[in-house]
Amino acid sequence: MHRLFGKKQTAGTAPSLTDAIDSLDKRSDSLEVKISKLDSQLSVFQQKISNTRPGPGQTTLKQRAMNILRQKKMYEAQLQQLQQQSFNMEQAAMTTESMKNTMTTVQTMQDTARQMKSQSKSLSIEKIERLQDQIQDYMDTAGEFNDILGQNTANVDVNEEELDAELEALQQEASFGGDQLAQEQPSYLQPSNELPNFVDEEQLEAANTAQ
Repeated sequence: MHRLFGKKQTAGTAPSLTDAIDSLDKRSDSLEVKISKLDSQLSVFQQKISNTRPGPGQTTLKQRAMNILRQKKMYEAQLQQLQQQSFNMEQAAMTTESMKNTMTTVQTMQDTARQMKSQSKSLSIEKIERLQDQIQDYMDTAGEFNDILGQNTANVDVNEEELDAELEALQQEASFGGDQLAQEQPSYLQPSNELPNFVDEEQLEAANTAQ
């Protein structure tokens, strides 16, 4: 009975497109094997017909070759039909897979949009601008603090004339100190433009003449 009507599919075990394509491919492979065998038989009969003289024997061989040829044509038609069905199912499978990918992409985009919407509720341009203004105010205040702390608190009022007078007094003091130091030094430490006694005047004149 199962051979005639097939086995009833149990619930939840419906064949997929991939299963159907595999089944069609197997049937196609079986038909190709049969067609190949028929081609071999036709080749044998063609050889026999060419080697047989015209007559009843050759006619019989031709009839048998014609029967094989009809069977081959029938198998080729079935094979072409199965191949077309397999191609259509493969196209359907590719379309189904593409639709699944599209649905997954759309679902991902929807989830992302919901997350972005939820996150954007806690943010607004006005809040960000206010926060940026507050940060700028804090930075300006900190700069003012640094300027105040860096000011010179030693405010000394100095007169330019008093500075000149003090500078002149320091120069006079330095000049007086130098004269006094020269007086206190021994004679042999004080600078002198006179030649020492051990230098011969004639040798000095000769040296000057040579120059």
